Formats: sequence, structure tokens, C-alpha cells
Amino acid sequence: MLFPSMCIDEFFKNPDDIVKYANTLTYRPAESGRWPGVRSEPLHRINSDLHRTIGRKLLALIWPNNVDEIVYTKGELYFQKVSNDFVNEGWIHSDDADLTLIIYLSHHKNCGTSIYELNRETIDYAVGEKRIEIFKTKNFKKEKMLVQKNNERYNETISFKSQYNRAICFDAFHYHGAHAYKEENVQEDRLTLVGFYKGFNFTKFGGVEAVRI
Repeated sequence: MLFPSMCIDEFFKNPDDIVKYANTLTYRPAESGRWPGVRSEPLHRINSDLHRTIGRKLLALIWPNNVDEIVYTKGELYFQKVSNDFVNEGWIHSDDADLTLIIYLSHHKNCGTSIYELNRETIDYAVGEKRIEIFKTKNFKKEKMLVQKNNERYNETISFKSQYNRAICFDAFHYHGAHAYKEENVQEDRLTLVGFYKGFNFTKFGGVEAVRI
């Protein structure tokens, strides 16, 4: 784990315009069932300017004095909507990336994200793989027991609230999960912009350097 966990509010100067744009896009569920809700096309395919701007802002968060020197080999960004049909907490998991970015763009307060550590030596991957079936069939009554069984293996270490226009980033190796996808008196879908980055060319990261001192 190389990257620090970070949080910044007021990430976009024009968040309402970003949301309006997001609502013009076409969304599709994952054919593989790997994630909940629906996602847009990758941002680099449909809005390369916005894709580059977000990537540069992310780099400036971590390397403010070296932002012009940093490149990454792969960055994928998607708008993601999860409807109120998803009534349970999120499955705790890690991502196939180096750095994960989440930007909250709906007016939920308690549908944020937590970081976890494993409290047992082994993981029952068979339980985790059952989420694929759940996300495809939306059998959420069956999910409740399974997601609790999956998540009881972890201890929460960091908690982020889902403040509108808040961005969080963290090492993708960290186990993490959504607190919830629906909230009382909030009718809109939980809208986020999620990003997955790989292959940074910079070898010094704040969290790692700090522990060497």
C-alpha cells in the first residue's frame, strides 16, 4: 500500500454543470455483474477534456509540487448511478488498480465509503463471488445475509461521508465499501464519478516517505 487516503471538498468549481452533463449520458449495467447499478461509457471515450482535467486535479492532490512530472499509464473514469433498489450496504472489496478515486455527486449524506482491514487470515471468495449473481438478479433479500457474512470479516479504519462535490482517493489495495446506496427522503440515484488509475511514474509517495523518517 503506497498511496495515502485523502479527502477534498469542493472538488469541481461547477459541480451542478457536471451533474447536468452526467444526466445526459447513457448508462448500462455490468454484463459481468462486477459492480452495482449502471455506469456511463469510459470518460476518455466521450469527453477527453474532462477526463484529462480530473486526472490532473488528482495528481495535484498527491504531488502538488511535481504535477507536471507525473504520468500514469492507465486511467479509467466512469459516472455511476445506483438506484434506491439497492437497499443493503455495499460489499467490501479491493480494486484492480493502483489508486481509486470517488467523487460524490448526489445529495446523499450517509452513502459514503469506508476503508477496512481484514480481521481474519482467510477470505471466503465464494461468498464474495455471489454478489455477481445479486447484482444481475437484484435479489436483495438474499443479498442481505450474504453481504453481512462477507463484511463481518473486516474492521473499519476510515469513514468518509458522502458530501456533495467531495472527492476521496486511496490506495486501491485497501479494502473498501459503500455505507449504503439509498437514504430516507432522498429520491435521486446515488451518483458518483469513479476512477481507477495504474502505472504512475513517480516512486516517492507521501505515506511511504513519512514512515521512513
